[in-house]
Amino acid sequence: MDGFCANIPKTREKSRRETHLKKAILTILSLVFSATLAHGLAVSLPSEEYSKGDKMVFTIECTQNRVNHFSVKHGARIILDLDLICPASSEYIYSLQTGFLDPAGKWVAEISSTEGSVLKEITMNEKREAGFLLIKFLSPAAGSYFRGEKLVINAEIADAGGLVTDANAVFWSVKGEKIFLENRQDGTYFLEYGIPLDAQTGDFDLEVLAEKNTQTASVGGKGTLKLSVQRSPILMEILEPKASAFDSGEQVKFSIKATYPNGEPLLAPDLKVSLGATQFPLSKTGENIFETSISLSSAGLGVTEAVVSASDSFGNSSEKKLVIVITCSLTCMVKQYGPLVAGIVFVIFVGGHAVLSGARKKNKLADLEKEKQKTLEMIKSMQSEYFGKGTMPGSFYKKNLADYNAKIVEIEERIKNLKETRK
Repeated sequence: MDGFCANIPKTREKSRRETHLKKAILTILSLVFSATLAHGLAVSLPSEEYSKGDKMVFTIECTQNRVNHFSVKHGARIILDLDLICPASSEYIYSLQTGFLDPAGKWVAEISSTEGSVLKEITMNEKREAGFLLIKFLSPAAGSYFRGEKLVINAEIADAGGLVTDANAVFWSVKGEKIFLENRQDGTYFLEYGIPLDAQTGDFDLEVLAEKNTQTASVGGKGTLKLSVQRSPILMEILEPKASAFDSGEQVKFSIKATYPNGEPLLAPDLKVSLGATQFPLSKTGENIFETSISLSSAGLGVTEAVVSASDSFGNSSEKKLVIVITCSLTCMVKQYGPLVAGIVFVIFVGGHAVLSGARKKNKLADLEKEKQKTLEMIKSMQSEYFGKGTMPGSFYKKNLADYNAKIVEIEERIKNLKETRK
């Protein structure tokens, strides 16, 4: 019995080893199977180094009776891109004639299918004749440009001091497209190019390549301009609100017009209004119009800042700030704090009005007393002129005395009325 129990750990250990061995065998078979599939794809050339103007002959091994993809690229620049179905022999021959309109440097050929892919690196060299044509940029200027901005490419091509009117010229775009320039038959070559909104940001070499073919020779040229591509701003116009002061709790409508600088609508737009830490999304309600309504009760009283932000799916963005003042009127207090607080505020208002009214009456009494005293002094001065100096006619004295006495009576009556209203 003891011997039987002692054999149990050995049996379990043997079972574990067999399991690990099976897994290892399956992994190796899987790798071999994958390698066999990948081995079915291949790209070969007579040479790994060429010069512009040479013909490249590719021998491509690919998956039979299936769609295979074959491409030749120089970085992001797409020199060749095609789908092909291999014949029963699984071998495909493709010839590519190169020229001065192609970029120099490291090229990568790739054959791929659902089973995998294989890469082949090739070196493309310049030729002496590639520098015969001189390319001068009339526009654009070197510098920074925004995504979505339009580049007006105008290049002048010359050879031995004379303008060339029968060349071909191409521009390699920021996305690797080969785009021909318009030959204006005057030695200039023209293209309007809009920088894509999803273009990679950073430095970009605007490169124009030219080629002129004759019966005896072909010559080329290259012009390069240093540019920088920046994220596009988003233009925003705040249509509403027009006012800047509001009651707390008031519903305020935000209406924003947002476009790219070229006037084009935003792609996958995302617009928000932020009040403090709270964000309110805006919905599209019309052509380039985005709106929402916000209750200002959550923002608190006083001066606050509303931040309107806009962005798209490509990382382009902008924001605008709007200073608003949030107050609380008597109506607002009734809504916010109830009738009791509003009543207290009303009593304070009425009491303050009464105090102010009393102060105004007191000032008015003082003014009337001063006016009465001034009139009495005028009577004394007139009596001094009439009785003491004898220089004032009797009729004039009597008339003025009657007028002054009547004025004093009127002032005393007004003083009496004011005093009674203060009780």
